[in-house]
Amino acid sequence: MSKIWERYFLSETLKSFLLFIMGFYGVFTVIDFACNAARFHAHQVKFSVGKILLYYAYQFVDISEVLVPFALMLATIKTLCQLNMRNELVALLSSGVKLKTLLKPFLILGLVFTGLMYFNTEILVPHAMQSMTRIDNSRSGLRNKSNVKSPVRHLVLEDKTRVLFQNYDAVQQVFFDAYWIKSIDEVYRMKYLSPYTPVPTGQYVDYLVRNKSGDLVEQGFFPVKTFPELKFNKKTLFETITLPEEQSYTGLWSQLNLDDSVQSEKQAESWTIFYRKLAMPWLCLLAVIAPIPFCVRFTRDMQTFMIYATSIFGLVTLFLVMDAGMVLGKRQVISPFWASLTPLLLVSSFFSARYVRLR
Repeated sequence: MSKIWERYFLSETLKSFLLFIMGFYGVFTVIDFACNAARFHAHQVKFSVGKILLYYAYQFVDISEVLVPFALMLATIKTLCQLNMRNELVALLSSGVKLKTLLKPFLILGLVFTGLMYFNTEILVPHAMQSMTRIDNSRSGLRNKSNVKSPVRHLVLEDKTRVLFQNYDAVQQVFFDAYWIKSIDEVYRMKYLSPYTPVPTGQYVDYLVRNKSGDLVEQGFFPVKTFPELKFNKKTLFETITLPEEQSYTGLWSQLNLDDSVQSEKQAESWTIFYRKLAMPWLCLLAVIAPIPFCVRFTRDMQTFMIYATSIFGLVTLFLVMDAGMVLGKRQVISPFWASLTPLLLVSSFFSARYVRLR
């Protein structure tokens, strides 16, 4: 059975956590909606208040891996500094309770949120990202796809031919500006390609054939054309249209090549993102452990502001270094494992050692 002081520590920390996270995300939501309100009422598509709130709920799920560690760190600092300045920690220590025992509720809270972040990444994030993509697509409309500057993506079919496309619309379930390269001498260019219909169907199809001069020239045009010879693998199709950042641990793991001696750029990117997803939840525990040694120092001149400022600056710096490591891992400058995990391992080792030395 938990003691009164344990429940008090937990309740104070959770109240501060909810205050910080609601405040931060509330301000972000108001600013984002004020800047982008017109996007929710574009092209004769009007969104209800409920759908707008649902959109921002999905967005919260997406950014919670960054927002939650910040809120948890600030809540821990606020609670411990307040207990220290009120001499409540001194009173409990004088009664014979060890400092490590007093800090146990904060460690439990960090571990609980670490587990919740793993659950969030595995279950909630894929659904939230797909839902946000559908809302964004219905909000922007296919007519704007031609103005979007995005890298060309490709899909290898079961017969080893390739489909190149500019965008995929999750609402209409169609590829936009697609090319089916049937052979080096035969290409179909389509404005829209529907892969999920019983028979794959293209709209506004140009048929291109290579002539004797080596140039691809148009040999025919079809407003609508079916392609029974197009064979899409559903698993490969899903992996292609879904970015690695939007997938769960199990979804990413199923795509990874366990023989990492030779990796393509796509495999290196997938491995890097997978390791980052594994590392990010542990920031919740680090956000609790790192400021503890500074908050439990018994001194008359406690620099609370400096604790807040240093902790925020340190966590922001760690995020930036981890992002830089991701770039190095994706470009195969460094092994994806070390590029993704080295910053967190080094910082965690340093602050864990400081925590262990507490008396």
